[in-house]
Amino acid sequence: AVLVVPDATRDERFRDHPMVVGLPEIRFYVGCPVKAPDGRSLGTLCVIDHEPREIESEDVRALEDLARMLEQDLRSLTLAMKDELTGLSNRRGFDTMADQTIAMCRRVGEPATLLYFDLDEFKQINDTLGHAAGDRVLKTFADRLSATFRDSDVVARIGGDEFCVLLTGATTQEIERPLSLLEGRLRTREGEPIVSFRVGVAAYDPERHKSVRALVHDADLLMYEQKRSLGTERRGRR
Repeated sequence: AVLVVPDATRDERFRDHPMVVGLPEIRFYVGCPVKAPDGRSLGTLCVIDHEPREIESEDVRALEDLARMLEQDLRSLTLAMKDELTGLSNRRGFDTMADQTIAMCRRVGEPATLLYFDLDEFKQINDTLGHAAGDRVLKTFADRLSATFRDSDVVARIGGDEFCVLLTGATTQEIERPLSLLEGRLRTREGEPIVSFRVGVAAYDPERHKSVRALVHDADLLMYEQKRSLGTERRGRR
């Protein structure tokens, strides 16, 4: 519900609050909760003043309307940045969040590593078993990625069978464990993999990577080098 505090110095809940006793010396406050599309509380849309005041019911309803409009905008933005099948971020969402993450790493000098995944023989799965089976493989792989990496990592599906994970605070030497864990989670009880993958690993270099796209480009090239070497190896076995 909307919280209305006409005079914080007269309200026993808030009169001793540091922001009432000291700066910014809040007196009047009215705030309406704002929730994320998944129901999590994000904060409030609020109006404050340094002077006590009353508020009309019409103004309270207007604030509620603004908060609901904000929630609707957030829902629309989330839908535009989320992959419908897997629930991961899509390419647009990845670019937005990764740009912010890289800017933070550049500012504080923290390392970052990008993993670029491509599923092996995914087209063959679609062609032989059908698109519904292919969708199940994509959803399973996305779920395993989310379970393996941290909430702070940016995990996204950026193409048909291509996924990216941007890890902060991690060097290329520190990603062997999560990759091994991911491979284990993709194996069935019989030990066979649900799907295998190639991965390109690129360390963020502030001098070389002026944008996220440059970092993605390097990881993409390294991933395709793996795929080419795998194709050569298979032809050799034949």
